[in-house]
Amino acid sequence: MIAITDFGTGHHDDATLTDQQKTFWQGMKLKHPSCYEGQLAYEIFKDEFPELAIALKNVSNPRNTEPSWEELIVHYADVRVFKNNVVTFDERWHYLRERYPREDGVWEACREFQYDLELKLFQHLPFTPEQLKQEMEKNE
Repeated sequence: MIAITDFGTGHHDDATLTDQQKTFWQGMKLKHPSCYEGQLAYEIFKDEFPELAIALKNVSNPRNTEPSWEELIVHYADVRVFKNNVVTFDERWHYLRERYPREDGVWEACREFQYDLELKLFQHLPFTPEQLKQEMEKNE
């Protein structure tokens, strides 16, 4: 969220932050003025969780044409989580298309990539994508 400059306006007009979140966001913007989320996540986690830090840094890099499995999982998690909730694939895509309009074909190509990724990921898991939320709740 460090790259967001317009909480309460524009694309984020309905975004609400707690006082603690707002203070954190403002502090991070001052401390890291030209940093994007991936780079900042890398800086935060690189010492304690170096592999995760690299995945977080690389996942948002559009030049990363051969992402690792870890990066793909991070990207998929970003797609399935909305406002601290695990949501269905369709719910998330509906929101993204509404919130961030793109030229014809862009969202369709992204959705196809994500759907294929979902199939690949879940062929290795003992539950379906539709059961993800329940599985996450079991581990809380």
